[in-house]
Amino acid sequence: MSVPNQTPYIIYNANGMTTVFPFEFYIIAAGDIQVSINGTVATSGFSVSGTGNVSGGDVVFLTPPAAGSVVMLERVVPTYRLTDYQDNGDLLADTINKDFDRLWMAIQRSSIYLGLALRRPLLGGPFDAEGYRIESLADPVNEQDAATKKYVETVSLARTLRVPEGMVQPVPSTAERANKLLAFNSSGDPIPVIPASGSASDVMIELAKPTGARRIGYNGSTVADELDKSNLRAGDVVYAADYLPASYIPGADVSTHMLNIAAAVNAIPNTEHNGKPVVLEFPSGWFKHSSTLWFKRPVILKSSGDTKMEFTGSGNQIKFGPDGITFNGDGGGLDHKLHVTYGFVGDGIFTFTGNLSDDGIVFNEFITNPRLIGLRFVNYGSEDHYEIKLWGQCWDITVNNVRHTNTQSKAVNFISANGKMKDGTVDYGNSRLHIGSDVYLQIEGSAAGGICIDVGGADYRFDGVAHGWRVTHQLGAFASNPRINGYHETIYVGCESLITYGGVPEDTVVRDDGYFEGGVIGGDGCYWAAHNLPSSQGYPETHCRFMRPGRSDVVLKGMKINNLGTYSVDNRFPLVTTNIIDGRPSYGNSYDEIKVPSAMVHQQNALIQPWMPMRKTDNLVVNGSGRLSRSGNSFSFSSSASSARIFDFWEYTSNGAGQCQIYRNMISNNTEFTHEGTTMGVVIPSANADTKTIRCVLDKNAFKCQGRELTLSFMATNGFPNIKTEISVTLLLSFSSSGGDIKAYSFGAFDIGPSFGLKSFSLNIPYYGGQSSSDAVAYLVFELPKNQLVNIVLANVNLCAGNVAVQGPGELKDWDVLARSIAYYGS
Repeated sequence: MSVPNQTPYIIYNANGMTTVFPFEFYIIAAGDIQVSINGTVATSGFSVSGTGNVSGGDVVFLTPPAAGSVVMLERVVPTYRLTDYQDNGDLLADTINKDFDRLWMAIQRSSIYLGLALRRPLLGGPFDAEGYRIESLADPVNEQDAATKKYVETVSLARTLRVPEGMVQPVPSTAERANKLLAFNSSGDPIPVIPASGSASDVMIELAKPTGARRIGYNGSTVADELDKSNLRAGDVVYAADYLPASYIPGADVSTHMLNIAAAVNAIPNTEHNGKPVVLEFPSGWFKHSSTLWFKRPVILKSSGDTKMEFTGSGNQIKFGPDGITFNGDGGGLDHKLHVTYGFVGDGIFTFTGNLSDDGIVFNEFITNPRLIGLRFVNYGSEDHYEIKLWGQCWDITVNNVRHTNTQSKAVNFISANGKMKDGTVDYGNSRLHIGSDVYLQIEGSAAGGICIDVGGADYRFDGVAHGWRVTHQLGAFASNPRINGYHETIYVGCESLITYGGVPEDTVVRDDGYFEGGVIGGDGCYWAAHNLPSSQGYPETHCRFMRPGRSDVVLKGMKINNLGTYSVDNRFPLVTTNIIDGRPSYGNSYDEIKVPSAMVHQQNALIQPWMPMRKTDNLVVNGSGRLSRSGNSFSFSSSASSARIFDFWEYTSNGAGQCQIYRNMISNNTEFTHEGTTMGVVIPSANADTKTIRCVLDKNAFKCQGRELTLSFMATNGFPNIKTEISVTLLLSFSSSGGDIKAYSFGAFDIGPSFGLKSFSLNIPYYGGQSSSDAVAYLVFELPKNQLVNIVLANVNLCAGNVAVQGPGELKDWDVLARSIAYYGS
């Protein structure tokens, strides 16, 4: 039996009740295991089972070890040979195996103990105790001997000048204390002073030094620098260092000092007609505060290096802009852009940290040109509040050079730029929000974590890099022209969609027409990793998409999705979903360059979901499952039951053997089912008695057709003009999934001519009662002739309620349209 690679010991903390302690390593004899309690080896009071068992056994105590005691079971084998092999004696395999097993057991134990030794690298260098103490050292003798704590305290510190405080500032540098006396200031810290006999020349020399400003009440720097700053202080620059403690302790609370800084900024008169901002410069360092910095006049913040601001309060950390504005006087229009630049302009870095019980950095209404540049957010945020909040009518917002790292196991709401209801009028929010290309959003921790970008304003552009458990763009219902590009490794377990448009149910502002209009998603390239989210994580699978509505009363209009690369997409659901609302169709949307095979781009519905490719794409195939594919593979029909969905609502059926391929923008021939340009064509490859039909499926709309006068119009042409081709059109209303309740209504039969001609028919459908359900399906069936070759093209199919069907893709009342082939038009 071989000796496996095992850990030959195990340690337990006894609870005072347990008597059985398992071990998971191989022993040959009961004497090979050593039992110790609190470091003392026990030789009796227990029994051992499992000898010879590779997977181990148990040590059973007669009396449970005391609670809190440490029980260690260790394999200890002799380091000498137990077997004496005789000349001409039996050489048994079992004996040799056990003898060699003991060798390997001893080697394993030695390797473990060698790993606990004080070691140094083979190439040289000091010994590394790995953070452990070293006990029982002798007192040092030679210069390079290690010193014990006792030796240092009794020999070295006994000769040192000591103070009762826990800390004293260091003595100034050589340059500062040369030819000086050591003295102590009012805080008890050491300072050098000029001897009483010093001359005026000595004073001039001190003032001219690089640290001369300290002699006149400033921190560091030269006198000349401080004089320059004084000139600026009299104008539009405030130095935070002037109001911070002279003795800097990293991480100390400076709440009162922060209030003084804000007061100094607000005290500067705002006399410029365009609101010229004050420059507030912070020194490098770590500053903790619980007070809110509220700047009520234009200000920009800079850092001389890297400023960390940790917030421990309960309100906003920083607030920009006045809380209310009152206007008096007569006449004239008023531009809403009342203030100019507020925020962080990217000179130096600001790092924010701390838990939030309210929004962190807040910009009040009517602020133009907010800047959020050069920021770092570390473990900063809240699931219920935003790190950055911009109220309505903020204009020309820039976010760039931002790094966001969060290791908390909770969501982080990064930025909100929503409008709000105000004085009974609708405020449509913010405009021109640009999140630049140098934005890195990352969150680590549990699956519940995430980053939210909530945008309700116009001209939203995101060009950044986002990575983490969840990055969600909440685009408000009143947004206009959003644009989202960049790399998004974003959707993980416990998260929802990347883009939620139209706001959320609790929003108070919704456009009157209920449309989320315009915008380009991924125009310059967008990558999205979906990671196949299961519904067991708290969200329906249909919610875990690239783009979906945030509320049930909003639909898409004029949206373009382009240049989208995806990974790990669940092909059962479309990338983009939208609401299906009677009388309010989604229209004018388009897509292009969806770089994933076999993915549904959008939630198609024959009535109201016409999505158009933005440009012609060769070999774009819809496979047998109804999903986009670039493979070009064909599929066959072996029976009437094996029909295939084409472009989500067209079908070709045959009850005999046959094969067809579906392409866009390919030349029609005798073996292909082709969509070419603005037409829908079919070519039947053989003349036989098979039933051949083209079927337009009106999903879940059988009930919608009843009790109405319907008008059908379409254009058709015969590709074989010398062969008479007659087709008939029937409307099938199926009120059950099993097909047991089907009503058929014929629009009649007619010949198709050699050139395009408009066909128009009307039909009254009786009212049967009932209401819409998932079982009710309506079909338009174009039945083709048997026993002959067929090559026809259908275009511009419109089925409408009332006499409103027209030739071509003309304007129709959307609430009258029941079916429309515009979904298949190319550009």
